[in-house]
Amino acid sequence: MSLAVVFSRSLYDPGFKRLHFGTLAFVGTVTLIEVIYIDAVLANGAADWQYIPICLSLLAAGLAFEAMHQRRLALTATALGLLYMSLATNGLASSLMLFSGRSQPLIDPTLAGLDHALGFNWRAHVEWLAQYPTAVKSLRYAYLSIFYQPFILMYFMIMAQDAQRLYTFTNAMLLSMVILTVMVFFFPASGPYEHYHGGTLDLRGSHLVTADNATEPLALMRNGEPEQALKAGGVGLVYFPSFHTICALIFIWAAWTTRIVKWVVLAANVLMLAATPMHGSHYLVDMIAGAAVAAASIWIVRRIVRSAPPSPAPSFGSRHHASADARHAPPRTEASPGAGLQQQAVVRETP
Repeated sequence: MSLAVVFSRSLYDPGFKRLHFGTLAFVGTVTLIEVIYIDAVLANGAADWQYIPICLSLLAAGLAFEAMHQRRLALTATALGLLYMSLATNGLASSLMLFSGRSQPLIDPTLAGLDHALGFNWRAHVEWLAQYPTAVKSLRYAYLSIFYQPFILMYFMIMAQDAQRLYTFTNAMLLSMVILTVMVFFFPASGPYEHYHGGTLDLRGSHLVTADNATEPLALMRNGEPEQALKAGGVGLVYFPSFHTICALIFIWAAWTTRIVKWVVLAANVLMLAATPMHGSHYLVDMIAGAAVAAASIWIVRRIVRSAPPSPAPSFGSRHHASADARHAPPRTEASPGAGLQQQAVVRETP
């Protein structure tokens, strides 16, 4: 069976077809640009093309499952393919964007001044929180949950067969990464840990996720040595805006249609937000900017998705579910040929 036949048989709903292929086009275009950019910057084949067959295989599996009317399997394969494709190069691309913009001055003095104007003292906050090791450890787990929450949220959206929200979630995450990548070119920062203390603040017992882990890679990036920076393990190279804040708010939005899960996700991401200044070495202004990027990404993607809504039925195609509804509908009562005459007789005999 040709690919064209699979398309025509499985994605026959016009609204969903536009949403589906619009998402594929957006994710694919951004990924291709990032891969070309990485190769152009490093010029040593650093871009990993091996993930592309994996992504294409998952997307093809999604179409095949949809052709067989296996909706949850179709959503699972498609969502994994899109997520893997969007995340495969974006972290590397954002780091290399920082390298490209190394001629831009660091904006830490401005960010620190804005924090001061808002009444937020990063050092006082971190030193106070460091007095409570259990809280610091718990916040560390919350901060690292950014790597697991997308898959958990995808699972619940797939089980609910909410393709529209799943695609909005995927596109909002990717769009926020694109915005962040562009912003880091113009507004590079070293983070408050490095800015205030030059990496000398003694918080070794706190097991911070970022702390001074990005100091060396950031310096190498700024000095024009991206390959050595990437080998050193670029942790948290992007400080402004805060990507953890962006993710926390998008995660909360994605879970908000559920009854119970939304409260668990809300609690987890409130903790992630609380952990961000300390474990992420972020200014308060970083988080405010991250919140603005998250809100803008969700708003833009929702506007686009609404222009091509899927069919009202909770499915990729309405035919399969229409037949399913027919199977569960109450049996119809067939009237006998003489039923109408008998009813008329009863009416005539009524005084």
